[in-house]
Amino acid sequence: NVFQAFVQNTSILLLVFSLEKSLVDFNKHQFQDRTGRDFHFKDGFAPRVTDTLKSIASTLYSSESKEERKILLVGTHKDCYEKNPENYEPIEVKEQQLREIFSEEEIHTTSTSSSETIRVIFPVNGLQAEKGEFDDEVVVDIRRSILGLFEKAKEKLIPLRWFVLQLALDENAASLNRRVLTFKECISIAKVFHIYDSSELHIAIKFLEDCSLLLFYPEFDLVFTDPQARD
Repeated sequence: NVFQAFVQNTSILLLVFSLEKSLVDFNKHQFQDRTGRDFHFKDGFAPRVTDTLKSIASTLYSSESKEERKILLVGTHKDCYEKNPENYEPIEVKEQQLREIFSEEEIHTTSTSSSETIRVIFPVNGLQAEKGEFDDEVVVDIRRSILGLFEKAKEKLIPLRWFVLQLALDENAASLNRRVLTFKECISIAKVFHIYDSSELHIAIKFLEDCSLLLFYPEFDLVFTDPQARD
């Protein structure tokens, strides 16, 4: 799952989609391969938007982290939707589909001053941002929600040896002329820093991954010491 490789447990997920499109439409966006060449999905093979969202949800639910999820659902092209709402899928339909994909506890909701209705979608008009207008009620609400999530984040006391371990893992991988170590190799290195329990090592590596200092693939028992490496 590509999504899993780039999103940590501490990430705030800002999932953006157009209110003009149905969530069951096929994803027809243009993609690029590693060489930079453009390609498109063949007819019948393109994933639906809901398929992509379900893949993201599946990754979140399979994570070992017990922390509260941080998901903000943003719908763009609000101006087009409000001009001719009868031409588009009702926003209430989209919200029901999203509630079926993500749990209520994971979605951060919004409510406008003119209505008591709780919404799971933050509808925005991107044209306002192009004009330098950032005082839109919903945009302000998004900023407030993100700041609120940071304020709710719990402070953690992290052993200093975990950070020293990260440097040691990086140095050992470099000495072997590679950017990856097996978990077994990490166990040997960790003992130097008095980390003898493999369960503590596992927690330490997951924490370092959440800090974007490395990548851990437990299914393969591999630790990539340079998450920015492209080769």
